[in-house]
Amino acid sequence: MNDEPVDLAPLRLAADPIRRDRLKAAIRIRTRHELARRATRETPMATLARWFRPLLVGSGLLFANAIAVLLFAPDPPAPARLATGGAQFGVPPFIGAWLERGEEPSPLDLIVLFEGDR
Repeated sequence: MNDEPVDLAPLRLAADPIRRDRLKAAIRIRTRHELARRATRETPMATLARWFRPLLVGSGLLFANAIAVLLFAPDPPAPARLATGGAQFGVPPFIGAWLERGEEPSPLDLIVLFEGDR
């Protein structure tokens, strides 16, 4: 570690105007493409207008694909009834029957269900 102050005199461009002008010209030459690009400012509306047609085409293709799926996809199979096919899901047949009829189990049915025949 060096505790001596750093001499920044070579960075002082005000002392040498010729060197400063050469440095400015070199920077302008290297950045002329970027400066030209920034000179033609594009507004957000111009950016959105430029993307409008591709966005419209993409959304049209998506819409056409969705319509084709709705028209040509086969109908889904009918859902399995709980009274007949509920055993494959671990639902006892009598609970499937309650659900199929749309009725609630009575308190006695629940006692028998959870306590058994005791």
